[in-house]
Amino acid sequence: MLMPLAKMNSVELDVSAEKRALYILGERKKLEQAFINIIKNAIEAMPDGGKTRIKTTYEHHLAKIRICGQGKGMI
Repeated sequence: MLMPLAKMNSVELDVSAEKRALYILGERKKLEQAFINIIKNAIEAMPDGGKTRIKTTYEHHLAKIRICGQGKGMI
């Protein structure tokens, strides 16, 4: 869904997902929108291109989602 925006901004999305399904309690649409907003912000924070990594893991009975970009971040 965000690949066209990433390509337009010369940003590579590197996705590494856990093999098994991860379950998160919450409202699906709101969680989707939150992740879309975070990833979109990461892409837009790199006007000269770069890489954004999205990684999901399961540790100690917890689903972890890490989103890291090479942009400036919030000031």
